Amino acid sequence: MNRTYSPRASDIERSWFVVDASGQRLGTLASRIAVVLEGKHKPTYATHMDSGDHVIVVNASRIDIGGNKGEQKKYSRHSGYPGGYREETLNHLLERRPEEVIRRAVKGMLPRNKLGVQQLRKLKVYAGTVHPHEAQMPEVLPGTTLTFDPADMKPASKPKAAQAPNVEPAPEPEIDETQVAAEAEAPEVEGTEAAPVAQSAAEAADAAAEPAEAATDTETTQEPEAEAADDEPEPEATGGSDK
Repeated sequence: MNRTYSPRASDIERSWFVVDASGQRLGTLASRIAVVLEGKHKPTYATHMDSGDHVIVVNASRIDIGGNKGEQKKYSRHSGYPGGYREETLNHLLERRPEEVIRRAVKGMLPRNKLGVQQLRKLKVYAGTVHPHEAQMPEVLPGTTLTFDPADMKPASKPKAAQAPNVEPAPEPEIDETQVAAEAEAPEVEGTEAAPVAQSAAEAADAAAEPAEAATDTETTQEPEAEAADDEPEPEATGGSDK
């Protein structure tokens, strides 16, 4: 009895594909991309798992919408506030955000659940030819061709910083042994000269203190004289009654 094959998450191998949207019809391209995102092009496809590959769409601004759909098809949204209803045509959205035109077309062809949200994250859409996924080494999606040189998809390299010029270090001056010996003896000479300077400073401090001491001595001598003057008896007044 044969068992139904059910892939595991560890068995899924994802690839990267690049698609050029120049001159391609919007609906046809969106349905082709949705198949790759869901993984229906693989024999290991399972409806309950995300087994699809990554898709990079370039030149989204050059998509072909065909007929009068640019003015007939309208996109509407509402902010949730009174008077928040907005509506715009396909041509207006294509001029404003060409990536959103392809993303919305592909989103409408994926499941309306969490699985569809996970599959839509693998879609990368760019208005021009440059994309930042060069490290993933994407391959051209089978059944499609590129209308430009693949080298144009590489982002512009950043200019290298200018290198600083090599500056040679200055040569070290030669040391004279006699000069070093003279400098070693210099502190002793400075010490002998410092003693007279300290002595002169002490003498100046003593000279400044002498006037202060003399002033205090005069104040102490004046105080006893004042006290002696206060102790002298007052002369008695003489009147004519004694005669």
